[in-house]
Amino acid sequence: MNNNDRFRIFENADDKFIERLKDSPKFTDDEKERMFKMSKKIFEDKKNMVNGNITMTENEEVNGVERYSRPAWYKPLISTAACLVVLAGVAGSFMVMKNLGKTGTTDTSKVTATQASTETTEEVLTTDATTTAGTEAVTTTIVTVPVAAAETTTEPTEPATEAEKEAVTEIVTEADTTEPASEETTLTDHDAELIAQATELYDRACAKYWEYTFGDPFALDNDDVYIDDRGWQFTRITDDSIQSRSDIFSGFYEVFASRYLYDDILYDRYIEHDGKYYVANVGRGSNIFYTGSEITDVKSIEGDEITFTVVSTYEDPGTGESETRTSVFSMVDENGTWKAGRFEIPN
Repeated sequence: MNNNDRFRIFENADDKFIERLKDSPKFTDDEKERMFKMSKKIFEDKKNMVNGNITMTENEEVNGVERYSRPAWYKPLISTAACLVVLAGVAGSFMVMKNLGKTGTTDTSKVTATQASTETTEEVLTTDATTTAGTEAVTTTIVTVPVAAAETTTEPTEPATEAEKEAVTEIVTEADTTEPASEETTLTDHDAELIAQATELYDRACAKYWEYTFGDPFALDNDDVYIDDRGWQFTRITDDSIQSRSDIFSGFYEVFASRYLYDDILYDRYIEHDGKYYVANVGRGSNIFYTGSEITDVKSIEGDEITFTVVSTYEDPGTGESETRTSVFSMVDENGTWKAGRFEIPN
């Protein structure tokens, strides 16, 4: 008899049974205390077994197992659920095959249905109890219920015709092999040769221009000085090779092409007075930030003149900051000789 059966005795008890309980023997205080401690110990042991946390001392033993009983409706419910899962899988497979049959452009030979049955185990416990000398013995039986589940998978369809396959292949190949066009330009051998010639001529033009505009290209007599109406001071040229103004400019036009007349610059500095030729005493400081120039590319070729791009660099030695300026330089084929045409002094 378990605890529930003991308490059920009181549910149907009659008056006679209640009267009999009145005649129960009386217990002393020590006996009551002992019974209370024993009841408390039994309660604590039961509570620990329910929570799965049994604490045992050195001399204690545990016999039997906890009684467990499932409701009677649990087994039919599991069986019904398993049948419903199987029916759902069969219905799903039927619907997939039916829809595939309606598609005209799909190759049904490429569609496969795979049913995977998964066996799960549901532990259903049945117990039989016997009572011997107040000790409860429990027998537990585990029932395994297989549950089948259906799953349908389809393989991706391929192009219907070989023509479609070839078209797809061509598109993929073209996409994979196409490379972005390079923005870098490579100089041809001819352009590189022209740039080399232009660089050499540009350096000569810078030196000659500086010499004739700010330097002293001829021998001078510093004691023979002439001051004009503007207050400019000129020194007489003593070079015997200078007998005319054209002699003064001949050295300049050995480097520069005559089609680009620089007379407006040269004539202001070189004058004739009393049959003698003088040069103005002028001065101009160079740009200390100038570090150099580079001809980068060929802009155009028109007839006997080739035009280039010049990039000049300027750097502040104090701060290290730098900048670039772009100008144009050309060289002209004059009677078989390359001479400087368009030009701007960089410093």
